[in-house]
Amino acid sequence: METYYRHGDLLLRRVDTIPNKARKTNTNILQVGEATGHSHKLRGKAQIYELQEQKYVQVEEPTELLHEEHKPIVLERGTYILEHERELDILGEIQRVQD
Repeated sequence: METYYRHGDLLLRRVDTIPNKARKTNTNILQVGEATGHSHKLRGKAQIYELQEQKYVQVEEPTELLHEEHKPIVLERGTYILEHERELDILGEIQRVQD
């Protein structure tokens, strides 16, 4: 059974590994909202990785995911890929949902 965490417009899905070419970041900010400027931040023992425009999270111990407009959630230990919710507008174009 797959593990998912939803936090606003973000979806974290558990994966087995992080690609070898992914690089560590020096931030605890997982994503900044395009419309509001609010951010999804990690508080705990977790590392964010990036490969091109894709982000991954390695959680070493239960870690909070925080945002100004959402209740905090706790991510359990594991490896996750960040996926973005998409929406279909009335013109039939697929776009990222903006927080």
